[in-house]
Amino acid sequence: MKKIIQNQSNNLKVVLIILILFITIKSNAQPTLTGPSSVCINQTNTYVVNVPFGYTGPANADAWVLSGTASRTLTHPGMDYTTGYLTLTSAGYVDIYVICRNDNNQNVGTQSRRITAIAPYTISISGPKYLCAGNTYNYTISANPGAANYQYTFPSGCTIDGNTSPYTTSSSSINLNVGSTGVSGQICVTALGLPCGSPSACTPIVVSSTIPNEPGSITAIVDDKPCPGLGWNLSISSVANADYYNWTYTNHSYFTMPDGIGTTQDLIPIGQSYSKTTTVSVSACTGCGCSVGRTKNLTTWTQQQCGNLMPQPANNNTVIEKAPDYKLYSLKNDALSAKLYTSDDLIKVYPNPANDILYVNVPESNNEFTIKICNIIGEIVFQKELNTEVTEIKTNDLKNGIYMVTISNSSFFECKKIIINK
Repeated sequence: MKKIIQNQSNNLKVVLIILILFITIKSNAQPTLTGPSSVCINQTNTYVVNVPFGYTGPANADAWVLSGTASRTLTHPGMDYTTGYLTLTSAGYVDIYVICRNDNNQNVGTQSRRITAIAPYTISISGPKYLCAGNTYNYTISANPGAANYQYTFPSGCTIDGNTSPYTTSSSSINLNVGSTGVSGQICVTALGLPCGSPSACTPIVVSSTIPNEPGSITAIVDDKPCPGLGWNLSISSVANADYYNWTYTNHSYFTMPDGIGTTQDLIPIGQSYSKTTTVSVSACTGCGCSVGRTKNLTTWTQQQCGNLMPQPANNNTVIEKAPDYKLYSLKNDALSAKLYTSDDLIKVYPNPANDILYVNVPESNNEFTIKICNIIGEIVFQKELNTEVTEIKTNDLKNGIYMVTISNSSFFECKKIIINK
């Protein structure tokens, strides 16, 4: 009997210990939220609320509290609010916690979790476009941290380290050998082993094996008159086997030529470019080299000849005054009131090059000025009446490049070259 009583006492102690442990565990238990902390944009991930004994899980969708900078969507499978499907649709982060209830009907939230969206990876490849068979060329990749390898694809007749396409390596810099049978196409690269997709990029290659012949004669068509702001439209006939054309010119202080590798080109006199000569040259090129250049000399008109660009007299009483060193004119109906302005007196266009804003200063006048901005092919891309002495022009809609600005009224005409460089 004594032994039975002792066993019952021991059993009671065990029960008491288990009960104490249960109470301790229950008092320390908290709902938790599981799921990834770093996610890919537009990828749906699952988050689950672990509800311990004695607690009630989230009652509805409002129990999931989200805040942060990333755009997101959250859905649940039916009426099961212990599970959430979260998709971040933009870069940034989301802080999330979920409200549950304990057995005293008190709100108890999970510990807040920060979910960070991994921005999409990008990759680029750079290297020469025009290649010559029998040579080797280097290409470099904008390496992504974490990329395990890069897979390259390239045209037939080409190899990388003796390997044909496709070729996988951990190197972000490769040497492409163009064999005698190499053909044109693209060299492409794909980054492997990244957590959010496999970004890729391509660049074209043009393979040649010969140097083309010298181009034929240059045709120069005058754009109205060979005067400041006007100039010539240049062209040549295409050359067999040529991949591109290299245009050059002399006397850069008085002429400008936009970038171009085709069979046509523009040559524009700038500044006080009266009676100035430039030598234009064009060569036909491939990756193997350029031909001998075809040249042509072009000369602008004198200032007197270019003066015909000015507005013509409105009647016989109108007086036109002009000084040999200036290209600006003042037209007045009264010869005694005639006044001559210099370029600096009359028009200021600044800054040059311009970024996002261009300022135009014009003198006080009874006749309203008009400004026109033309691109290198003569299209008017901006026009406005200037009704104040200082006008601010936003250049948001203008692409980088060279533009000609003309400002005029019934008495004045001025042409200036500007450069937009954002």
